[in-house]
Amino acid sequence: MVPIQSSTNYLSSSLSHIHLGTYQNTINAMMAPVAPLPGRRNHNPGPIALAMLQDIGWAQVPTTPTTLGTATLTAPMGTITTRTPQYNWSTVSSATKYYLQILNATSGAVTFQSWITNTAAGCASGTVCRYTPPSLAAGNYKWRIIAGNTAGNGPSSAYVNFTVR
Repeated sequence: MVPIQSSTNYLSSSLSHIHLGTYQNTINAMMAPVAPLPGRRNHNPGPIALAMLQDIGWAQVPTTPTTLGTATLTAPMGTITTRTPQYNWSTVSSATKYYLQILNATSGAVTFQSWITNTAAGCASGTVCRYTPPSLAAGNYKWRIIAGNTAGNGPSSAYVNFTVR
């Protein structure tokens, strides 16, 4: 970056900045070539900066999450004999993915965790999602689900405990 040589050089527009004299104290000031005063923050780039970013290929993602509910976990629970149980939970409206986390209930160590898309879990609106991760050793486990989409994540379900014999 080249330092400003004179106090008037930064008053014009460029490919990466907008005209300071026109936009200095507006919502578009974030793209002005002069840093804001100490202690001032601008977390909204304004419509001009958003348009500039869109012109070079950046997409806008909603920043206000849609309200996501909590999945209801239905299986596995209790004592099971299979080492490769199928995990079943209710779909959550507007969710496009689910975070499945399986912990060793005794040590707290993570056994499996991954985001799973609706397609991978066979989810359809108003149905149950089903997913079978790698096999487990005999022991005590607990698992949970967090629903998510491009706008954010919903609350975590409560953990459900189960034992593999």
